[in-house]
Amino acid sequence: MEFPDVQLELGDSIEVAADKVAMACRALGEDLYSVEPLNSLLPTSKYCHFFQMRVDGQTHFVVVIIEEWDEPTLIRIINILLEIRLDATSALGPPKIRFCSLHPIPEVLRTLFDDSRVADFECLSVPVVRFGSELNMDMALQVSTVGMFLLREVFGVTTDFWSDEGEQALAGVLGGDLRSDLFPEDGVPLNSLVALGFFYGERQRARIPHESRWVSLEELGPWPGVVFQGASDAVGDDSENASDRVAFSPISLLLGAFQQGRPEILVGAAAELRDRCAAEFGPAVGDDRS
Repeated sequence: MEFPDVQLELGDSIEVAADKVAMACRALGEDLYSVEPLNSLLPTSKYCHFFQMRVDGQTHFVVVIIEEWDEPTLIRIINILLEIRLDATSALGPPKIRFCSLHPIPEVLRTLFDDSRVADFECLSVPVVRFGSELNMDMALQVSTVGMFLLREVFGVTTDFWSDEGEQALAGVLGGDLRSDLFPEDGVPLNSLVALGFFYGERQRARIPHESRWVSLEELGPWPGVVFQGASDAVGDDSENASDRVAFSPISLLLGAFQQGRPEILVGAAAELRDRCAAEFGPAVGDDRS
């Protein structure tokens, strides 16, 4: 069913707006059912109501909202919808989410909640990435494992921390479902890219046979980065003057490859990083890879 185009007007109460949507759906032979207690107990109920219907066995959630999409409102609605989206997945796939809004719908909502595979990846990444707001180095393995798991579950791409084709696999996703020209500037799939950035970083740590760790350095920008050091260097020396150190930011690299539309740089960057470490520290014991 194609969701009806309902025109809300300034001055409509949330009850009037919800009635307009319900009538339009009823005209198409579909009934909306109010989602309680979202529509009575939450503070958002003054300006936003949630409804449910089933079409051809598929669950649809309908969001009717008359409030402007300022940041607090956007965050509240995203959090509610994430709970709905992650709790309601069935054998037919995730629920479809439709919006009827008095004001223009932010693109981030389309990136998170449209019917694409990218939206699945993005929603499933949010619980660990949280739009990058609460990241720390201790989360690196967890987030990278989520990225690897979702590559397989959502895109059907099977790879791991050690396989030779991992960078090509990531480049294929960035050149396909995650191609930058599919997204508006304010609809970037940030959670997906951060999760894949951590996965890319952990791959380099697994495949380059030198001491390494995740760090936070001013020179690497806002995202956690990875530092490689020779065996003789002091472990944990993250100072600006640390010698014999190779640092890189895998998340920034993923974001840059996405923004520039150049996924192939992931392959070259991995080879360059390996060569830099070999030149700086020499071959490591047991490193027989060419």
